[in-house]
Amino acid sequence: MIQKKLLLVLILFACSVSAQIKGIVEDEKNNPIPYASVVYLNTKYGVNTKEDGTFELPKIDSLKVVQVSNLGFETKLISVQNEMKIVLSPEIYELNEVIIEKPTFKNQIVLGRLEFSNGSYGNRGTNTMWGKFFECNSSNNKFKFVKGINFYTKSNIKNAKIKLRIFTLDKENQIQNDLIEKDMIIVCDKGKQKHTIDLSSQHITFPKEGIMVAFENLIIDENKYLYTYILKGTQEKEKIIGYEPSLTGFHNSAEANVWFVKNDKAVLVKFDPKNYPKRGHIPNDISIQLVLTN
Repeated sequence: MIQKKLLLVLILFACSVSAQIKGIVEDEKNNPIPYASVVYLNTKYGVNTKEDGTFELPKIDSLKVVQVSNLGFETKLISVQNEMKIVLSPEIYELNEVIIEKPTFKNQIVLGRLEFSNGSYGNRGTNTMWGKFFECNSSNNKFKFVKGINFYTKSNIKNAKIKLRIFTLDKENQIQNDLIEKDMIIVCDKGKQKHTIDLSSQHITFPKEGIMVAFENLIIDENKYLYTYILKGTQEKEKIIGYEPSLTGFHNSAEANVWFVKNDKAVLVKFDPKNYPKRGHIPNDISIQLVLTN
């Protein structure tokens, strides 16, 4: 399973670090910001804030700056201190056009396949996402509004949480516009679960450049799960802290449509079958459907 391979990167907290950086992330009105990303600059070492906005980050002496970000707020770079209070300012959006037309919800079209398999895409650290891109083309451009999404998750624990993100990309595949302005946290049951999310109240239009539907990983205590990993070429076992849930994938005969997003840049993932000789078909797509209406 791809998820087990990806757990190797989660050794980020396995190093012996005694000191802890403690802090809180708030808005300008002193309201706590839950699930904000607090990560050492240009690294994968980080956490997300708790529901009360607080966080604890292992202190690494060689790293001096953290990047703090959350949907709807401007990203900040902050010098590391033992006790930190971080205030984020609301992000200012520039509206290029005013949409007067409203959906009638008379007709709809579903893009993408929804298929459950053993292949999955697990957590790769703070401020990272797995996603699927949906093109706007001649077969769907008459459906101008996003009605909802369907997707599958797998989890080894109850009530694992993941953050939904929907955005456009520029020509360099950098995140251009977030189409959901506030956090949407989805709670996942243990085991296999199908999710149906109604987005009609968000008034999201389906842009001509297409959209990415992605899920942001959350490094929080509620998502922790202890895995046993057998080291390659040995019989030695190692305990690794992973973070649930994972997104299920499947194999299609068309081009790959699995995107990994880190530091606001999306990269199309193409797995080489030579590296997975025992797996047969490599899941090169994610079980996500986009429901459009007119």
